[in-house]
Amino acid sequence: MASVCPIQDPLDSPQELKQRMKYLFQAESEHRAHLVTLMCCMDERDRVQKKTFTKWINQHLLKVRKHINDLYEDLRDGHNLISLLEVLSGDTLPRERDFLKTLRLVSGTEACAVEQHGDTVDGDDDKGPRERGRMRFHRLQNVQIALDYLKRRQVKLVNIRNDDITDGNPKLTLGLIWTIILHFQVNLVFVKINDQCSRNTGMLWD
Repeated sequence: MASVCPIQDPLDSPQELKQRMKYLFQAESEHRAHLVTLMCCMDERDRVQKKTFTKWINQHLLKVRKHINDLYEDLRDGHNLISLLEVLSGDTLPRERDFLKTLRLVSGTEACAVEQHGDTVDGDDDKGPRERGRMRFHRLQNVQIALDYLKRRQVKLVNIRNDDITDGNPKLTLGLIWTIILHFQVNLVFVKINDQCSRNTGMLWD
């Protein structure tokens, strides 16, 4: 059996060929329009999720007098993420020291030394890249502490690594917060149900 080309058949007249090409171009145009619409819907969904998740996080961080403005940026160093988990769980988590604060203190000390002695501390020339590397290391460590804690609580994290959050990956940051919401909100519901059942049982024995 002879194969039939979807674009051109040997028996096609020029008019039929023209119609085929017109149909293909129209189909491709509609496909592209559909993709654009789909992408716009996904962007809108992500925007709504980002706003909703940010509000949810701030409701809990308020208990420790913290606040985030940008979901993707303000979780990158891991400190706010750890604070959120501490508030939700009541546990105390370890964390790497605040390198930025230490860096500011060191910079202030060196500035005083320059003002008093008129020279700089040895090693300033190559300090920038090394400090940036240390800062990223501490961020990664803090995020990993949060991820490891979730894993110990049997929270399933699919393809979420510490560098995804430290780099501010929008999709995976949204995915992580949604996972946290599901885990802790479901647990909260079960706790409330158990408390209600305990109170009802107590009333029966009274």
